[in-house]
Amino acid sequence: MEPRSLSCRRAGNALGLSALALNAALLLACSSGLSASDDGKSHREPSADTDAGESEARSDGTAANESPGSKTPRPVNGSTSQDATDTDGALGQGGAADPGNDPDSTDPDSTDPDAPDSPQTGVNAAPGVDPVALGMGVRAVVPRLTRTELSNALEDLLGDTSNAPTTFLAEDEYSPYDNDSARQTVSSSLVDSLQLLAEDVGARLAHDDAAQTRFMPCEPSGATDADCFAQVTQKLARLFLRRPISDEDVSAYASLLDYAEEKQDFYTAVELLLSALIQDPEFLYRIERGTDDGSATLTLTAEELATRMSILLWGSVPDQNLLELADNGGLSQASDRQATAQQMFADDRAKQQLYRFHAMWLGYRTLPHDATLNAEFQSETEHLIERVVFSEPSNYLDLFQSAETYLTPSLAQHYGLPAPSGDAGWVSYPEDSERAGILGQGSVLSAFAKFQDTSPTQRGILVRTRLLCLPVAPPPPTVNVDKAPGENTADCKVERYRAHREQSGCSDCHNQFEPIGMGLERYDRAGVYREHDDGKPDCAIDGKGTLPAYGDFTGPKELAALLVGSGTLDDCVVRQYLQFALSKTQLDDGDEVYAQSMIDDLATRDGHFDQWVYDLVASDAFAKRVRQEGQ
Repeated sequence: MEPRSLSCRRAGNALGLSALALNAALLLACSSGLSASDDGKSHREPSADTDAGESEARSDGTAANESPGSKTPRPVNGSTSQDATDTDGALGQGGAADPGNDPDSTDPDSTDPDAPDSPQTGVNAAPGVDPVALGMGVRAVVPRLTRTELSNALEDLLGDTSNAPTTFLAEDEYSPYDNDSARQTVSSSLVDSLQLLAEDVGARLAHDDAAQTRFMPCEPSGATDADCFAQVTQKLARLFLRRPISDEDVSAYASLLDYAEEKQDFYTAVELLLSALIQDPEFLYRIERGTDDGSATLTLTAEELATRMSILLWGSVPDQNLLELADNGGLSQASDRQATAQQMFADDRAKQQLYRFHAMWLGYRTLPHDATLNAEFQSETEHLIERVVFSEPSNYLDLFQSAETYLTPSLAQHYGLPAPSGDAGWVSYPEDSERAGILGQGSVLSAFAKFQDTSPTQRGILVRTRLLCLPVAPPPPTVNVDKAPGENTADCKVERYRAHREQSGCSDCHNQFEPIGMGLERYDRAGVYREHDDGKPDCAIDGKGTLPAYGDFTGPKELAALLVGSGTLDDCVVRQYLQFALSKTQLDDGDEVYAQSMIDDLATRDGHFDQWVYDLVASDAFAKRVRQEGQ
């Protein structure tokens, strides 16, 4: 049986479980291209025409920007985005959309008019065609692995460092996080792209000696060694499906040896097995059946809990060691989970995952500069996160108030700051500097430029929505957000923005965030200090801003002091991380009790983020999910 039909059959098995309610569109889309063989089993006949058709499918709506065989670093800022019905948290997993996603008023992630359009998450059906029947753009009910999580999983399970998902799959939608289940859709294009990804990985890895050492538990005696293939199936299915594997599960793949016999190559069957498992919904989706204890919630199984921990802390599926720990009851008690989380946090994957969270949260996951400057900005910010959270754990709010930053000589020259001793190192800001912490770094200061300049609007929205967790309403539909505020009304930027805020219909909203952005105007779109508009020495910038309800400030250091002193920043940090942990756009009413308890817990931990994360994983709510109607 060919891999795609195996995936479809297993999708059918999952669909038969009412508690899972996996999207029927996935199964319908899988059925395209299948034919009935003489033995009554469905499979797709391999042929030259088929291969050409698959290449054509890849060029239609997939992101092919990297060769499948290229070796690239594990992604930090990379990322596939479903209607969540409370399957990823005892607190639920609803999904309200971002309050407006307009690039000039509410969503700092969409700012630069020169940036590429956001990828479509669905496929438009022709008039009169039922999109559900074709599996187009239909929302699923359980979270799917994001593109980054899928890349990490293939690396952790198979040693594949090619980042193949970035080649075959479109980028996820960010809101600001890439794992918002309410925005993930299933389309025929996605299913086709997943098949091409699976076939590529299977073809490369099954015949790779180094990869074989990771997943081969035996040495085959010949092309049709059924006992060895059963062992391989047992091991790989256990890792990919993240649940106990029965004899029936193993036997379902036994017929793949027919292809091995035809090719006289045992690893042909392994190739097809890998391809089938990578397409399996139980691998691609974070399915949480739970166990019934008679309460309003379901307790996660050991494997489901291991998956939840691994996805949150590592951005990947659990490896063999974590699954074995779960099997042996090592995650059943809160103290066990706390100790395990501490061990997982010591892994470099935890650092990469936390770097990725911050890059999405604060909007610097993509930057508009050349590769060298972007890499230096990223390194500077990651060193600060690493110091505050990992190597020298301190109050998390030090991330915003640090008086030192990590520089190379070239980055110090770029900023006009003292150079470090040696190739790179920590440098103290001069006493009269307006910089402090992450808000004074080029990564964040570069993040929300527009109209080839800084955007006080976007910077203000960032602070209001991401650091204070306050809403911003979308603009009226008649507003042209691709037109610079106050265009042709004055020569100097501060005057143009002031005139814009004074316009009827604009002032109420823009006065909530633009005064914040004006306080950062002395830093250009590359984070360099300036005292006048670019190219306009007569247009002086005083750098004075206001954080509504909290006070006036000048520059990142004084803004950070107001945010920390407000008592709201740490609350918002907790809420943002919980949104990320629960795969949500924003928390709903059912999450508030839990959120408040975790806010209180951060205070008892003296603001230490690592200790707070251990408590989060150890909490009773983390080990449960809400029971759905009919369960």
